[in-house]
Amino acid sequence: MKWIVKCLKHYATFSGRAGWHEFWTFLAFCIVVQLSGLALDLSMGWTFDNVVPWMAFYPTFEVTRLLLVLPLMAVTCRRLHDAGEPGGITLLWFIPIVGWGILFYLLWQPAAPSENSLGPETDEATRTSTLPSST
Repeated sequence: MKWIVKCLKHYATFSGRAGWHEFWTFLAFCIVVQLSGLALDLSMGWTFDNVVPWMAFYPTFEVTRLLLVLPLMAVTCRRLHDAGEPGGITLLWFIPIVGWGILFYLLWQPAAPSENSLGPETDEATRTSTLPSST
């Protein structure tokens, strides 16, 4: 819970570093919130026509997506900094399949064990034994 609150408080902070647990906890939170919004839309019958004729508009799902996109981009950028990568790689979120695969690989990497040019090390950097191996 502390990671989710931290990410929401720093929703537009693209500098610094975010640990492995912070990123993955917030990503899981975003997925649960968006699926809950979609389930609510479907159960209440809130399906509307969209500009694109074959694509339905689900209002609760779209609102949750708009509310969570900036905090998710910020924590992704900070997580990339923690792994020693530049934050601009965050834009790979906008390239389906290939971009997501590359981004997930980079986000899965353990934290750099010391301070780098992007900020001081996180609390998790000293606990790399709790992270899954990247092999």
